[in-house]
Amino acid sequence: MKRILSIILASMTILILATGCSGTTGGGNAAGGNSTYPDKGKSINGFIAWAAGGGTDNVMRTICPLAAKNLGTTIVLTNKTGGTGYIATKYVHDQPADGYNLLLNAENPPLYKLLNLGDIDYSNYIPVIVLAKNVGILVVPADSKFNSYQDLIDYAKANPGKLNVGTTGVGGLPFNCFALTCMVEGIKYNSITYDGDGTLQPALISGEVDASVIAQSAAIQYIATGKMKALGVYTNKRCANKELTDVPTLEECNSKYKGMLDNWGPFYGAFVKEGTPDTVVKALQDAFYKAYQTDTFQKFCQNLSLQPLGYTGDEADTFIEKWQSMTCWTLYRAGATTKSPKDFNIPEPSV
Repeated sequence: MKRILSIILASMTILILATGCSGTTGGGNAAGGNSTYPDKGKSINGFIAWAAGGGTDNVMRTICPLAAKNLGTTIVLTNKTGGTGYIATKYVHDQPADGYNLLLNAENPPLYKLLNLGDIDYSNYIPVIVLAKNVGILVVPADSKFNSYQDLIDYAKANPGKLNVGTTGVGGLPFNCFALTCMVEGIKYNSITYDGDGTLQPALISGEVDASVIAQSAAIQYIATGKMKALGVYTNKRCANKELTDVPTLEECNSKYKGMLDNWGPFYGAFVKEGTPDTVVKALQDAFYKAYQTDTFQKFCQNLSLQPLGYTGDEADTFIEKWQSMTCWTLYRAGATTKSPKDFNIPEPSV
């Protein structure tokens, strides 16, 4: 009897110890960090780093309701603008790494350190998904005196610093594209800064600025309705939209662009703070990828001539690293920054 009792007590002790050592209450990025995410009745916050009505905003307001449905909750979207997207990037990084605060941003964070915009970038985040790639369109007001890329360049060369270009700040799409054009053409311009496409677009339409570069997904509606004219596209092949098929690539306008526009341009993605539990990351990746695969999102991309990507995990990391290498070295060679990408261990592109 005593022997049986001893065996029972020993078995209970082992069970208690095993329960106490289990990983169900662990933190960090352990695989068992949170198996019930998202908590029932708890919504997720999504912070869009750019103004309402712009390219990033359009993409995120299409994908997030679809992903939220897959998660069984809601994603509350807030536009948190400023600092070329750094305000939102820093804010989300200051929140707990629990998956309840998403950074919804574009291509700009890989440039923050090089351009002295901030110390937090995508290396401090985990990609949930890189959704799609866009194209930069060189645009002017509908009644502009510029009817071609060469018209604009000729004016800029004859009037150094007098071409008013609308930008979204250092490191934004217009800044990056015009840095490349300044290097190729040897022009100077006057930068007028806005907090995103949503505020830049009306300024351009009204003639407050002479020209800008706007993501195709945001610009296409204004080109289609005759409120803007497109003079060129920052890519290595023409766009398929009927509104843009006659618009030349910049390489067609000047052969010096050859090789500079391959796999270059804006992209959009959702991210969570480093240290978020693996189970939470996986739940978000699954939900967003399922949303990405829907006819709704694919037709959205098709209508705006976005290139769908759907990258997660290592594939997303590799894509961002290659983009950072190409863009940072282009800006450095264009004289847009005095800092070398080497100072931040950014490798020189192989092509």
